Amino acid sequence: MTESITQTTFNNSVLSEAPPLSGRIEYLNKPSGVYGLYVSGTSVKDGKVCHDKLYLGKVIDQQNGVYYNRNHGGMFTFSTEVGFSDINNTYLVKSKIPSNLVLHFGDIWMIDQIFKKSSLESVLENVIPESSDTFKALIAHRIINKDEASCYAEEWYRKSYANILYPCARLESPRISEFHAKIGTEENYRKFFSSYLNIISKKDEFANKISLPILIDSTGVPNAIKTHLTAINSHNGKISNEMRLIYVADKNTKLPIYFRCVPGNIIDNSTLITTFNTLIAYDLKIELVIIDAGYFSGNNLEQLTKNNIPYLTRMPKHRTEYKELMAEHGSDLFCGQNYITYHDRVLFCKKVPTKLFGSSNYAYIIMDFLEFHDELKKKAITSKDDPNKSTIFDEFKDSAGRFLILSSNDYEIDDIMQLYYSRQIIEQIFDISKTYTGLTPQRGWSEETIRGTLLISFIATVIYSYIGNKLADSKFSPHGALKYMHNIHIKIYESITLIEDLTKIQKDIFNHLELACPFELESLNPLHKASFLKPSEKKKRGRPKGTKNKPKPGSAFDMSLTPGDIPKSGRSRGRPKGSKNKPKPGSAFDMSLTPGDIPKSGRSRGRPKGSKNKPKPELAVVTSQTPDDILK
Repeated sequence: MTESITQTTFNNSVLSEAPPLSGRIEYLNKPSGVYGLYVSGTSVKDGKVCHDKLYLGKVIDQQNGVYYNRNHGGMFTFSTEVGFSDINNTYLVKSKIPSNLVLHFGDIWMIDQIFKKSSLESVLENVIPESSDTFKALIAHRIINKDEASCYAEEWYRKSYANILYPCARLESPRISEFHAKIGTEENYRKFFSSYLNIISKKDEFANKISLPILIDSTGVPNAIKTHLTAINSHNGKISNEMRLIYVADKNTKLPIYFRCVPGNIIDNSTLITTFNTLIAYDLKIELVIIDAGYFSGNNLEQLTKNNIPYLTRMPKHRTEYKELMAEHGSDLFCGQNYITYHDRVLFCKKVPTKLFGSSNYAYIIMDFLEFHDELKKKAITSKDDPNKSTIFDEFKDSAGRFLILSSNDYEIDDIMQLYYSRQIIEQIFDISKTYTGLTPQRGWSEETIRGTLLISFIATVIYSYIGNKLADSKFSPHGALKYMHNIHIKIYESITLIEDLTKIQKDIFNHLELACPFELESLNPLHKASFLKPSEKKKRGRPKGTKNKPKPGSAFDMSLTPGDIPKSGRSRGRPKGSKNKPKPGSAFDMSLTPGDIPKSGRSRGRPKGSKNKPKPELAVVTSQTPDDILK
């Protein structure tokens, strides 16, 4: 009778819907270990008994029903009473004994210290407390391995000190996808931003004012994912299939504070009011908002005024208000009283009080001297064959190199350019997100998974920007600092954990980041705290308990001796009893000699009798001489 095994796939809903399950668990002993099979039933086909079996995987703990199966996402528990279930964190921690004796330390230690220093650790633990280790490990992986997909996180985790800092992290590829979908829900988004915006609106590492001056801008995230977020967009003359990602940044700290994602075919100026209403719903007070021309509309400015939110923005050139202000005030810009400088740019600026969009505001009409000449040159070349080129040139010179900034607040002319071009902060944040924290490419295939990866990229961008701000006055970039820190290794011993000696550069980076790096981490190692790596035990003196080697009667170890007894020495003097080596007659060891006898030496003087080694001739002559001959 033969047996056929039907290989079935995992189906948690079927195997867990009606416990206890009908069937049994069988174990197979192989050279590589013990493996489990769930036998759900038998049937007879063509006279043969067939067993329906489900391969569970390698047995990790038979008593507790713990198995490992890569296709099922790593370790899990299974029993006929409950079916499949996730392994609890306590067991997971106890199974995390580092297989590597040397781990990458510096980069993950730096990121973990920033988590603690910036209060982000409490925010992450508040979102999903049971998976906070996974959350922190994935963020660190995004920062340290900018070019790697999340499916390689487990391999990085195995070689990094992260497996000691975050022992409960589940970084198997299926678990990562599940986690992305879990944190991408609206409920967890609100938990995160409620806690995060609460800490940045207080005086701490992120901000120093309760109300914040903010910057708002958007960027495209091209992808081919079939969700309602992906749509065709035309931005600055470029057509792409993308999502639009809106970031809000703090002007003072240069850190991102909020983001939202909208379909790619939604234009920017229609998203501004929803973004502000969301920030207001999180009780964030806004001191000033700086936006680009893409968000300019009369309705948006009216809504900002209605909500008492000051604004500063650039007015598009196609607006009627722009043309009217330029026609009235743009012709006499080129004069000494309007001259200002911004870095290496020569500018001419005039401030004009106006009343636009239902409120009083200020228009700053500006001409860039270098841009003015470049535009005039291009216009002259393109219109050289036009019969009306002189008229065209005269009309164009009154608008070339000019732009208009509109503000609800009254600022000094010398400060207006510095304020407006602080928008470059958010452009730098977009560059960090796309280059260093895995914003692109997007690999998720559901809206929740995409939102989860966007959130992890956002938090990684916060940490990366924080490092950049701290290193702004040094010769190090965040990327370079992480490379130097990556080369700091830690060595795991049975009773202690030590890091290698630091170079001067590595010490300078820690000093700029205002972080302390201990050289001995025994007290900080949770594995040593929990004694999962057992320390070496001192061997007790004497024979082990239960040994079969008994002490010889009368020896010093004989416990039956009384205090007056003299124990025998371990070995008597001379040859052992029964030895076949007898002493030579007349030698010092001959026991038959009397006290007056002189024992023979062990060897007579000269060559042994019968030796074939004869003295050399010249030596024979010498030995035949008398002492008198030698003196002569």
